[in-house]
Amino acid sequence: MALAPFLVQRRLFLEDALFLAFEAIEGRNHAGFPVVALYDIDPVRARALGKRFGVRVVDTLDALLDDPSIGVIDIAVPVTAQDAIARRAMAAGRHILCQKPLALDVASARGLAETARAAGVRAAVNHQMRYAPAIAAIRELVAGGAIGTPTEARFDINVVTPWERWPFWHGVAH
Repeated sequence: MALAPFLVQRRLFLEDALFLAFEAIEGRNHAGFPVVALYDIDPVRARALGKRFGVRVVDTLDALLDDPSIGVIDIAVPVTAQDAIARRAMAAGRHILCQKPLALDVASARGLAETARAAGVRAAVNHQMRYAPAIAAIRELVAGGAIGTPTEARFDINVVTPWERWPFWHGVAH
């Protein structure tokens, strides 16, 4: 299934943008969801990421939605922008992967779910690991002073997603 990440971030350092792109592109490709297009509100960054990862860059959301090879739009934007983009993507028949939080309030989240049902598309929310046991343990160690005052931290977490457990994603939108 073809995937197009919609990577719009607020003033991230280039390294952060590259990390997000690596996760979105390499991780999705490895999982069998090839990334076929990339869009960002910063065209210079979009072209740099496209060149680095060998992914076609488009200039607008409309270009993503008009491309029949794209079955899923991975929306990585601030929550305040997510609703409008998600609704446009679903209205165009695209499945969506949103980031947490899904919406600013429960009513908006329910509206997105209803839009997905009405459009006959799948909508999912990306899982981040804020409450995972390992992260909670690290937070507890830091809060309790067990490691002193942190001045820098890096956490490498590798997750293998067993896509076969979610058969509803198989065969959607080629």
